[in-house]
Amino acid sequence: EREELRDQPELQATLREQLAQIRQRLERELGRARLAGEALPGAYFDCAAELPGLFSTLGMIHSHGLKLEWQAEPGLCLPWDREDLLELLGNLLDNACKWADAEVRLSLVQEGEGYRLWVDDDGPGIAAERREAVLGRGTRLDDEQVAGHGLGLGIVRDMVEAWGGSLSLEDSPLGGLRIAISLPGRR
Repeated sequence: EREELRDQPELQATLREQLAQIRQRLERELGRARLAGEALPGAYFDCAAELPGLFSTLGMIHSHGLKLEWQAEPGLCLPWDREDLLELLGNLLDNACKWADAEVRLSLVQEGEGYRLWVDDDGPGIAAERREAVLGRGTRLDDEQVAGHGLGLGIVRDMVEAWGGSLSLEDSPLGGLRIAISLPGRR
């Protein structure tokens, strides 16, 4: 924006492009550092406070009569950053809503020192032999029948791995896909 660059639009454009790339890389690296690092003392995700708003938003976005439910032990708080968990759950639940016929359910429990999360839907599911492939970033098995970029599960997988957890794709008791996540307790 400096005066001496105003008569050099090509240079300005190049500088803006390079600055945008730098900003994008910084945001990506800061996000990785936040995931790998410890949460701030007292930082947590209060299920009872956060999930009603998330489910309300999902209900507005996917307004085709889906039954959306969540179950968590009373008072359950997860020891991770609110924004990180909203991103993780938002990706999982949005995917489930896109594929569900009528029902999506989120279940969260504390097991010993760790936590288990399940996202279930009653959609078509994914054949067992294709489940590993869908976890890759940018991989889509739907031939683009459903809106999206194929990044959601890859992002979730990266987050879960950064937290020392595991993710698996299973058959859901609702008839579709179950995404099961195990997370260790934070130190």
